[in-house]
Amino acid sequence: TGMRYRDIGVVARDYETYRHLVESVFPRYEVPVFSSAMSDILEKPILVLVTAALDIVTNGYTYDSVFRYLKTDLTDLDQSGRDELENYALKWDIRGTRWTQSKAWAWHPRGYGYPLEDGDKELLTRLDEMRRHVTTPLERLKKNTDKTGKGQAIALYTFLEEIGLPTRLEQRMFQLQKQGRPAIADEYRQLWEIVCAGLEQCAWLLGDEEMELGHDYCFTNGKETSVDVAVDVYDREGTLLASSPSVNVPLLRGHLTEIRGRFLTMRTTGGVSISPGYNGNINIEIK
Repeated sequence: TGMRYRDIGVVARDYETYRHLVESVFPRYEVPVFSSAMSDILEKPILVLVTAALDIVTNGYTYDSVFRYLKTDLTDLDQSGRDELENYALKWDIRGTRWTQSKAWAWHPRGYGYPLEDGDKELLTRLDEMRRHVTTPLERLKKNTDKTGKGQAIALYTFLEEIGLPTRLEQRMFQLQKQGRPAIADEYRQLWEIVCAGLEQCAWLLGDEEMELGHDYCFTNGKETSVDVAVDVYDREGTLLASSPSVNVPLLRGHLTEIRGRFLTMRTTGGVSISPGYNGNINIEIK
């Protein structure tokens, strides 16, 4: 008819319902297709897994962060095990150090007032094994002592290898190709390349240096004083990305006070003030 492909449009009321069909069927018949649908890259499973893992090691084991991590379907925990773990965590409000305690989980899977039967004991053993399997690589990432850009990048990539992400992505992409969904398979490939390139650039740019967010000078009234410091991180559009709780920082005249912390991944909602003596997420050193 003399029409060009770019002169033809496909419109649907709920495009997401048909999107994977359009993006898989059209290429099969060598029909070029451009999708105008927009999606948040941070909501893609690979990026959700990475950001949720960093949230866990930075802010602790909350229900949201743990199951945001597990529900990416990119860990080796199957859906049945994930559901069992989620039901148990909800029933007993498991959070924080309960996930990493050395003592085996012993809360009754069915709740208070039930006799502990053989099936309950088997489920308890399985639940305890699963939570240890999930938290072990996360705890290794959390305990990384090399705080340089290169050290952090290596630690994160090592973590991703330990949980088997590269192999699992290869399997996922192969399955998607077999299902006739090459566009989604290619999306997984591109996102993984973005993650790897980002880690490589971080290691190359920062090297053996710790990332400095900023500095300031203070005039002290006497030899010793202190100031309250909170760090907020914004993007270029002014969106708040991370926010630290206020910390009382001691100052000594003629000395440099350094504050170290995971400020780029601290939550932007709520929070409890942290004592300057706390040697965890925030460390203070006077030189």
